[in-house]
Amino acid sequence: MPRKKKSANVKPVEHTKEIVQEFINFLTSKNVLAMAVGLIVADTVRQIVGILVDGIIRPFIALFLVGGAEFGAFNIKIGKSVFRFGDLFSALLQAFIVFVVLYLVFVKVLKKSEVFEG
Repeated sequence: MPRKKKSANVKPVEHTKEIVQEFINFLTSKNVLAMAVGLIVADTVRQIVGILVDGIIRPFIALFLVGGAEFGAFNIKIGKSVFRFGDLFSALLQAFIVFVVLYLVFVKVLKKSEVFEG
């Protein structure tokens, strides 16, 4: 299979410098910095919601459903396999709370600010 010839107009070193400079400009743009801050805030919210679900909501629900048993106890064992439905319910509950918080932040709060205005 024949090799393609490199363009005589673009030198590899200069082309690499252009790509690096464009990448640096991209990283320092306001959109990327705002996205990075958003990711940090989202991770913090995820951690707080995880603690809320694991430490308060899940034990409270378990108190009424099974007389105080922990959700981790909701397992079905078939042979040597253990199906952890309590952990699944906890993860679904945590995801639901994160979705509600994101909805409230992005749709209700930011809708009133300049972020969504044209």
